[in-house]
Amino acid sequence: MNRLPFFLVLGLGACDRPPPEGIFVGNPGKSVVQTAPTAKFTFEFARLEAADVTWIDCVGGREVVVEGEAIDALGRATLTAPGGEWCGVELAFPQGFTGFASTPAPIEFGLQLQPEGPAELWGAAPFEVDGESYIIELGEPEWLDLGIEFGEFTFDPTTPEGQTLAESIRTTSSLFLDEDDSGTLEPAERAGGPVASAGFPPLDATGDPKPPLTSEGCAQGPTPRLSWGWLFGALGGLILGRRRR
Repeated sequence: MNRLPFFLVLGLGACDRPPPEGIFVGNPGKSVVQTAPTAKFTFEFARLEAADVTWIDCVGGREVVVEGEAIDALGRATLTAPGGEWCGVELAFPQGFTGFASTPAPIEFGLQLQPEGPAELWGAAPFEVDGESYIIELGEPEWLDLGIEFGEFTFDPTTPEGQTLAESIRTTSSLFLDEDDSGTLEPAERAGGPVASAGFPPLDATGDPKPPLTSEGCAQGPTPRLSWGWLFGALGGLILGRRRR
């Protein structure tokens, strides 16, 4: 029996990607999620509801470290930072952000915010995790001060003001290296700049904009080419066919 057609079909299912020159496999680190600070408010409670945290490599691979779980957003829950080389982190919380903040005035804010999509934090360049600690910061410093301008004390996803605050979280969140492993973002660590941010464009391993992915998880390219999987499949079929003659 000639098995060449079987191997050709198998090979055609492979992604058209060049073989990697080398893969960095680092030791897992850890991360925490913290709501960005504000001088006028103190968060007494903050949580992401039913959240997903996914690390994205530079060739379209994804590693989910949290799926559908509530995550404390005051830095009290430790998450895994998977070892390896990465280009971004995706933070999705379709059921929203819930929080309660107050001031000495006293002014109290109840928050139930629901962004329109996930926060996608892309690296300024590909970055490696090899046992380090990271902080995922929701929003940017003083983001909640927008609430004072709105003059309201309770925000929910149905109000324009609540949507504005929710989008602030989605579009300004960042990933920072926690150099001293304190679980708190120190001024010097903030001054060093984020490792990844919602304000950075997507990257691939070359530092170029990351192309969109097909439904099979393969990078779209302008010109179709024969994949390595197709080539090796064809060779395997020829070898087996010759042995059976």
